[in-house]
Amino acid sequence: MVAESIVKNVSYVLEQNIGNPEGIEKGFHATVNHMYGDHQYCTENWCGYLKNKQTMSTQTFLMEKNLSSASLKSDLENLFIRQMVPQSDKLSKLGSSQTNESVNNMIALKAPKTKHFSSSSSLNYRVSSAVLQKNEGYHYISELNTSIGLSPGNETIRRGSKLNLQRSKKKAKTQSKEWKKRIFLKKKRAKRIVLSETKEGTTYQSSIGFQIDQKKDDIENIPDMPDDSDQVVTTDAPLVVFDLETTGLSRFSDITQIAACNVDRIFSRYIFPNQPISAEASRITGLTVVDSLNLFKHVVPGLASYSQSFLVNNLLGQEYESHNAVHDARLLLKLIIDKGNISNYLDDLAFSPNYPDQYHLQLCNLKTYSKVIKEKVI
Repeated sequence: MVAESIVKNVSYVLEQNIGNPEGIEKGFHATVNHMYGDHQYCTENWCGYLKNKQTMSTQTFLMEKNLSSASLKSDLENLFIRQMVPQSDKLSKLGSSQTNESVNNMIALKAPKTKHFSSSSSLNYRVSSAVLQKNEGYHYISELNTSIGLSPGNETIRRGSKLNLQRSKKKAKTQSKEWKKRIFLKKKRAKRIVLSETKEGTTYQSSIGFQIDQKKDDIENIPDMPDDSDQVVTTDAPLVVFDLETTGLSRFSDITQIAACNVDRIFSRYIFPNQPISAEASRITGLTVVDSLNLFKHVVPGLASYSQSFLVNNLLGQEYESHNAVHDARLLLKLIIDKGNISNYLDDLAFSPNYPDQYHLQLCNLKTYSKVIKEKVI
C-alpha cells in the first residue's frame, strides 16, 4: 500500500505540473511529508486534511495512520528531494504516453501487422484516418465526404454521433474514482492469485483438472517410516559434556576445536576452518544448542548472567581464564556434577543415546521435502 501510494502521488505530481518546475519541486516535498502528517507543502485540490481541517485528523495516510519510520523517510527524502528535485526542470517537460498508445492501437486496428500494408498505397490513408479519428472523433468520415463533394450520409452521421458518445462516456468513466478503485482491486486480486499459485501451483487455468490427472503418475510418495523395533534403547549411558570453539558467533561459523569429556576420559580435536577467525571468537560466550544455559536457569534461577565464566566464578569459586574447549568442557562437567542437579533435567536437556540414529532418520525424511522446498511451497 505504501509503494502504490507513492507511485500514485508521483504520477499526479508529474501529470499536473507539465511545464511547471516549481510545482514539481513542491509536489515532491509534499509526496514525502504528507505521508508523515506534515502538510506544509500540500495543496487543497488533493489533500483531504487541508480541505476540511475541522473534521479530519492529521493522520490521513493509510487507514488513518501516518508513517513513522525515520529510516524510510530519510530514504524517501534522498530519492525525491535530493535526487529528483534538481531534475524538476527536465521532469516538467515530460508528457504522458497514453496518447501515443491510443494512436498506436487505432493504427493497429486499421493497418494490422498481420496484413502486409507497408507496400500498399492504402497505408497512408489508413494511418491518416487513425490520426483524424484521434483528433476529430468519428465525425471525420462524414466531414471528409463533404469536403470531396460527396453526401455525408445520414447513417454515417448517426453512427459517428453514437461512437463519439460512447467514447466520451468511456473517458469520463475511466477518470472516475469508482473506476480507479475497481482497477486497484483487480490488480490486488491478480497479485493474490499469483501468490497462491506460487505456493500451491497453477489453480485458475483452463482444463487444469485434466493436467493434474495426467501428472498423477509423476507424483512421488513420501516413504513410510522405517521400522525401528530393533533399535536398542540405552538407559545407563555415561554423561558426556562437549564444548566447541568456532571462528565467530554466527550460525554459519566454522568449528575450530571440539572437546568432550566425562568423569574418566577426555576427547579433543582441532579442525582447520574454511574461513578466517573473527575477533569476536576470542570473547567468552555461552552455547545455545542443548547446553548448560537452560539447565542452570532451572537449577539456579534469577542469576544476573548464565555465561560459563559467570557460573564458574560464582558457583565454583574459581577464576575462569580459558579459551580452550578441553578446559571449558572440564569446567562444565564439574558444574553439572557438583551444582547442576542433572538427574532431574537429563531427559529434557541432554541428547539421548539414540540421537545419532534419530538424527540420521530425520535427514532422510527431510530429503522427501526437497522438491516442495525448491518450489517455495514450504
